[in-house]
Amino acid sequence: MRRWLLWWIVGFSLLGIVGSLIATHQYFQILQTGFETKSFCNINEFINCDVAYASSEAKLLGVPVSWLGFIFYLWNALLALWILFKKTNEETIAGFGWLLTLFGVLFSIYKAYISIVELHVLCLICSSMYLVNLMLFVGWDGALKVGLIRFSRLHLKPKWISLGAATLAIFGLGWLLINNYQDQFIREAKLPVSTEEILAFHFRQSQYQFEPLPNAPVWGNPDAKVTVVEFSDFQCPFCKYAAFHIKPVLSEFKNKVRFYFYNYPLDASCNSQIKGGMHDKSCMAADAALCAAQFGDFWNYHDAIFRNQQTLNRELLLKLAKEEGWDVAAFEKCVDAPETKALVEKDIEAGNKIYVTGTPTVLVNNRRVKYWTDPDVFRAIIKEEIKRTQ
Repeated sequence: MRRWLLWWIVGFSLLGIVGSLIATHQYFQILQTGFETKSFCNINEFINCDVAYASSEAKLLGVPVSWLGFIFYLWNALLALWILFKKTNEETIAGFGWLLTLFGVLFSIYKAYISIVELHVLCLICSSMYLVNLMLFVGWDGALKVGLIRFSRLHLKPKWISLGAATLAIFGLGWLLINNYQDQFIREAKLPVSTEEILAFHFRQSQYQFEPLPNAPVWGNPDAKVTVVEFSDFQCPFCKYAAFHIKPVLSEFKNKVRFYFYNYPLDASCNSQIKGGMHDKSCMAADAALCAAQFGDFWNYHDAIFRNQQTLNRELLLKLAKEEGWDVAAFEKCVDAPETKALVEKDIEAGNKIYVTGTPTVLVNNRRVKYWTDPDVFRAIIKEEIKRTQ
């Protein structure tokens, strides 16, 4: 047996361990903060790990796929080290490793297809692990000298039963550990009833008679049949959560949904439904955001306001406009223009028609979504609406 290839397997397994731990960290980071901060491999709309780890495809059996990958690489390293230092059952263990990594390669092909064809993104971290899976397969194949046309060299012996049992045990233990951690991580978001019951209730609701305003900022596919609407306030802390957690759910459906943002400032200076000065800068922020739409980049400006929510004032809004490269004097003139304030009033009127009483208020195809904070529930609603509108 080519023993240097066993060290090859150990080395690439270590690379896989590092990549899978980075990916698992990113999965939980998005679960906690959404898209508030970009990861190092969020380069553009196509080369984007964040979309991959925010999607439903990031989980398998209810836990992060990347963590199962960590167990996979750890087990490969242990099998190779077992042969190197024990020097027993070499071909039996190597044959098992060969078959295990063949499964890894096939799984990589499937995940790459999902990423490119379904999600329309290239995940660099994922791609590095696909390469590691291929190198592990090459390592086991070379060490055992199997070759795809010499399948008989796998030495399918009774010891494979114990190896299979050990594999199930280590994956089972790993699953229990990460599932318990995940439950603790999201313990505050536990639902009072099952997702199925929530879906049943959601679709029993009547639909509002609501048509999006022609100038409302939209993200996704403007011609999509599934419409998501959010009424928001730039000074509302929970709206900041929505700003960075709604898109992670919608990203995998970007070509099948259209997401509209409406201002509903909880500020008596522009909203007659509000008594008192709850959020005294939210009307001004709404004016600035709608000007950003006119200047060509609503969503980045929207994100910047929410990131700086604690220091929101007029100077900040103008500074953010300058950072976008816009003419600050022209932008300030737009913020103060009566036409801009009229647009904010139209947003507020639209909210009043559907009885918005607080922010954020989220609709999907004109049904109010109560548990939009739960990614699985929100995603299930979107999938059902897509199915119903096809």
